[in-house]
Amino acid sequence: MKKILITSLLFLAMLMYVPTSFAGVKAGDTELGLQTSLNSSWGDAQPDVNTFLLAGKVSHFVMDELSVGITSVGTIVTSDFGDTALLSFEAEPNWHFMTDTAVVPYVGPHAGFITIETTGFSETVFTYGVQGGVKAFVSENAAVDAQLRYTRFELDIPGAEPTNNLGVFVGLNLYFN
Repeated sequence: MKKILITSLLFLAMLMYVPTSFAGVKAGDTELGLQTSLNSSWGDAQPDVNTFLLAGKVSHFVMDELSVGITSVGTIVTSDFGDTALLSFEAEPNWHFMTDTAVVPYVGPHAGFITIETTGFSETVFTYGVQGGVKAFVSENAAVDAQLRYTRFELDIPGAEPTNNLGVFVGLNLYFN
């Protein structure tokens, strides 16, 4: 674990010296991304669960710093309690803090719907949260993306507490004019 952390920090430090032209996204550009995640969920309505997710996103830069997009996250959880499938679609505007380096931090809210299906139970509910991360440009049209994402939703189960989800996503984004 220490080796991964040290390698990641060295990689990010190296990117601090990459020319600014690599972070050349601008209004009108389109971003396509694919991410994976290790997630932890907790709440009174279900046992603590760790899951693996796959997410895809499409965003459009409406300003040099502002992208607006849609993200879809799919999850399959297998446990002693049965199989569960989750699929979400969320809108997410992100504000990018352009820097003089190839590393671009960003933050933004997200909101949408999540469908949860398990044995004898199916429900679609509203979901919302916040996210933030960094995009480390490795070329003019590609960036490695690391994101921390908090999501909250409530199931229609009497007495159930809201579900809180905190995930770390890592992926690759491609940019097109």
